[in-house]
Amino acid sequence: MNEKKQMAYVLINVKPEAFSTDYFSEIRKIVGEEAHRIYGVYDVIAKVEAGSRKGLKEKIQEIEGLDKVRSIMPMRVSEGWIREDNGEITEKNYKSQ
Repeated sequence: MNEKKQMAYVLINVKPEAFSTDYFSEIRKIVGEEAHRIYGVYDVIAKVEAGSRKGLKEKIQEIEGLDKVRSIMPMRVSEGWIREDNGEITEKNYKSQ
């Protein structure tokens, strides 16, 4: 079975003591491409991508296993769209074929 690129957004809640450390760089090393500190119940939202479901699951588990992470809420993306620089909309489908 061929798999398409897999993507998830992961909401991350860190332990209170993490704020005095560089927890964000640890998350960035795993995620690679995109992560943001946010205000609210969660502290970080990260866009996690991998070439397979297994790879995506492994990255999410690696984030969850970090010492300074209290909890996560992973949300796997099934489809969406992106507005390109030229204004055109490109549809994205992340479901396995």
